[in-house]
Amino acid sequence: MIDRCENLAKLLEEQELVIRRHISKHKYYAHKENMEEAIQDFIDKYGWLMREMYCNSSCVKSKECLAYQNYLSNNKEIENGKK
Repeated sequence: MIDRCENLAKLLEEQELVIRRHISKHKYYAHKENMEEAIQDFIDKYGWLMREMYCNSSCVKSKECLAYQNYLSNNKEIENGKK
């Protein structure tokens, strides 16, 4: 099994594309003063979702990726109130 993401650069590239498309609207609706604050807020709120979508749908190695399996396990524990 792979113990760390081998596609981190691709994941971050995809995340950057999404942010560039939506950051102006997010800045306005989230009432953020500047772009850096808006970007950080966007990542804090939606970064987990972008990761899950990428790893679950786009990454061909997600089934053998220990980092992704650990991520899923941690989220299940959080959903079940164990963390």
